Amino acid sequence: MADMVNLWLIVTGLSVLVEMEGEPGDPHMILLRRVPKKAMVGGGEIPPHEPRLRLLPSTVEIKIGDRDVEFVPPSNGSPTIVDVDPFIRVGRELTEAMEVDEDFLEYPRPDETLDGWSRVILSGGVHATITPIHVGEDFKVESISSNLRLKLVGAHDLESGATKEKHKSRVGNGLVYHRVIGQRPAVVFSDKVELNDWVPIEKSLAKNLPEIEKYPYPDYVAWISNAGMGGTWEDFDRDFYLLYELLDDDVLRYVPVMGKNWKDVVRNPPGQCMLGYALG
Repeated sequence: MADMVNLWLIVTGLSVLVEMEGEPGDPHMILLRRVPKKAMVGGGEIPPHEPRLRLLPSTVEIKIGDRDVEFVPPSNGSPTIVDVDPFIRVGRELTEAMEVDEDFLEYPRPDETLDGWSRVILSGGVHATITPIHVGEDFKVESISSNLRLKLVGAHDLESGATKEKHKSRVGNGLVYHRVIGQRPAVVFSDKVELNDWVPIEKSLAKNLPEIEKYPYPDYVAWISNAGMGGTWEDFDRDFYLLYELLDDDVLRYVPVMGKNWKDVVRNPPGQCMLGYALG
């Protein structure tokens, strides 16, 4: 048997995790929304977003806008979401999950009519898991923590300006996908481009990855970020409004208001957009 290795994928920024509901073995997907310049959301401008991939420890960023991304070798089944609660639901008042429009979920995608979206395919396999995390800084594995320090304190309606109080005690601003495989991984894009010049990251840098001590194999770490650079600080994450374009129902577009406690709202820093979660 080939030597085993760890495949780790870290995701931060404007994205939604979709747990597919269908035949056994359907993959999970992460949907990424590319945002052009001068985009207006809820009466305000937000910075442009371009989903980008980095194969750590490299510093080279690869733009993946409008392309599907899959990590090979592929496997059967779907990964287990270790803890669903810290994800923010994409739906009514951020608590009720809504079904995602089928056009976003068809795989392989029959056409390219969905402008501005990319998908990351997450299959199952040995010990395949998805875990919510707190991330301090993009592309720095040492900034990852399993201690989820953010709390959802409100749901804000950008159109009316009204905020409803919420009490969600733990929220993650990133996720880690992990799978044990029997060979060095590669990344394949929908336009048939493949990246296979990947090298493992030093164990000392990867020590904050969830339960890494259980898997004493070489660690291949990829990071996908879909965050806006710059912008103004606000009490809510305006980007989250865009995730409602995924839904097949017309609902109010609430965005999260985060805090460290129920009386202290924390302004969401640019580049740390919240992840959503929805059923497929």
